[in-house]
Amino acid sequence: MTEEEYRAAAMGSEGTPAKEQLINKFPELKNQHQGQMQQLATTLLNPEQKPLYAGSVAKIPDGFSKEFMEFIRSVGLEYAEAQNTQAIYDAPDLYFVGTPENVKKAVQLQNTPYIGIEKLQYPPEFIEWVKKVHWRHLPVTPEFHRIFGILLGYGEEKSEAFAEKTIKPRWDEAYQQWSAYHAADREMDDFETEVL
Repeated sequence: MTEEEYRAAAMGSEGTPAKEQLINKFPELKNQHQGQMQQLATTLLNPEQKPLYAGSVAKIPDGFSKEFMEFIRSVGLEYAEAQNTQAIYDAPDLYFVGTPENVKKAVQLQNTPYIGIEKLQYPPEFIEWVKKVHWRHLPVTPEFHRIFGILLGYGEEKSEAFAEKTIKPRWDEAYQQWSAYHAADREMDDFETEVL
């Protein structure tokens, strides 16, 4: 599973006649990236397999039609929007379609990008630096990605493996850079003290 697949919740992007029929029923879906719409259709037709779809609000500038929103509710699913806290740079808000529980949890998760940060066991000074200075490079924790993967339907094992292989190394690299910078800074302070 690549990071792009994970972020886009690419599970379910293969086409089927039932999904094609659903997509063709709503004009706003036909004009979108078809792989992503196949994923959305998977959630709409089979939420047990894929309980949540996440998409970019920017890709639907006119929003979804009243008919499509009614269809979402008619199959027992919900729609919600939230700020995108996963992107390294400023990004459009996200929309979620899925089971009521997963949509609610996904929206809540976007408000807690540093969930589980205590598990990383970094010094408090580094954590504060990340939050104030380095947040664009480390916008969310591995725990955030683990939970998000589960909500998307990837399961515990795949979600945890992705977080550990892809997200945790970014934090480790940033910590090494931070440590090296502060070690050099301390050496300079010691040198200035000796000279004075």
